[in-house]
Amino acid sequence: MIMKKILIVVGSNNKCSKTKKFMENIKKNIENTNKYIVEIILLGDYKIEFCKGCGKCFSTGECSIVDEFIFIKEKMISSEFIILASPVYLNSITGAMKNFFDRLAYWNHLMMMSGKLGFVLSFTGLTGIEETNYFLRIRSSELGIKVLDSFYFIEKIDDIDYKSHLISKKVIESIECNYGHSNYNLEENFNYYKEFYCNKTTVEDLGHSDNEIKFWNQDWIKKVNSYQEFVMEINKLRRK
Repeated sequence: MIMKKILIVVGSNNKCSKTKKFMENIKKNIENTNKYIVEIILLGDYKIEFCKGCGKCFSTGECSIVDEFIFIKEKMISSEFIILASPVYLNSITGAMKNFFDRLAYWNHLMMMSGKLGFVLSFTGLTGIEETNYFLRIRSSELGIKVLDSFYFIEKIDDIDYKSHLISKKVIESIECNYGHSNYNLEENFNYYKEFYCNKTTVEDLGHSDNEIKFWNQDWIKKVNSYQEFVMEINKLRRK
């Protein structure tokens, strides 16, 4: 049996991250099913520069920064499922997680993670759950990820063993019960980008990049009428 890969991205620069330790419990529980390979990435373990805002990625499809972030992108591409977990800092995501999304900004406009399923999780002392998970869900959807559920862990309330077991069980059940790769938010994002970019031929038409215009004006994209169809065609191209 071919085991599918789940990638967990922990948005922390803390080498002793409590969020990572919690996710390691979830990793162990999921891998005990012998159905999935689970890898955890701690952003703080990689040398990742801050986004410069130069815009090269929008115009060429390539980041101007050469660092270890490329390894994270490769791991995301090779995974079927992505879990984004962030500690709560000032009722929101961490700076490390924000820079993670900044460095992927041009992926958002291309919905580069189309076809992947995902989950989000916030780890907090007490507050900020809703704000953090909302941000993670929105950004994940913009990448093309179908978010199946949102989770949280509250240090002052939750038991680590019980909560990690419960979340692991829900992750597996959600994956196995899922049908399709689309939902309302993804269809809305797809329709917006398709309408926004299609039939534009130059940067002057739009004030945006050549790379995005070229992508959305491909003949095969013009022929699909929904995000679900878009994913089906994307998967065919990936298998070639």
